[in-house]
Amino acid sequence: MSFGASSVLKHALQVGVGVVGGALGAAWLSPHEKVSLAAPPNQVTMNASAIAAEVEARLNQRYALASSQAVVARQTAAEATSALPAPDEPPELSREQSKQLLLREFARDLNAHAADARDPNWARPAESSISEGLMAAHDRNFEVVSVDCKTSTCVATLRWKTRKDAEAGSARAAETVLQPNCESKILLHDVGARENVDSPFEEKLFLNCVAARAE
Repeated sequence: MSFGASSVLKHALQVGVGVVGGALGAAWLSPHEKVSLAAPPNQVTMNASAIAAEVEARLNQRYALASSQAVVARQTAAEATSALPAPDEPPELSREQSKQLLLREFARDLNAHAADARDPNWARPAESSISEGLMAAHDRNFEVVSVDCKTSTCVATLRWKTRKDAEAGSARAAETVLQPNCESKILLHDVGARENVDSPFEEKLFLNCVAARAE
């Protein structure tokens, strides 16, 4: 069969249009068909809720883990603190050790007084006042040997008939108000092996008047 040129061209155009139309028909879906390809709305909502729940569950797990770790850390720190050794307390001094310590301090006070310079404007009236106060002390069982004052301290040498008399009367001598706002103290030294306990016993009364002079 033979065809004319015009009929061949027409046939070719029809075939081409049919092919193209079929391709476009496959690509262009109706609105109803497009909706059917997407997930249903209720399924999308369920997926979002499940994701949110999973996120919250994981956050709760992490919070619980962090809390437990913090508790363990606090317990460990408390155990480490309780395991530390207690600070060493100074050993308690015996009665004899305490006595020797006080005697050394008293000796330092007397040595400092001996090395101090003398202020005659204060020392002279202070010596007279202290001597008169000691002589007038109630129930006095001692005699005043000497009184020596320097710049802000004084030392009175007292004598008892025996050391036992000194033990009975030294506290009263220290409590006598000799100078206002002056601290006084006296410590009885030990009787040596060669000393007779029934012999006259002398001891020094120390007065610190630094605070009184500062007024």
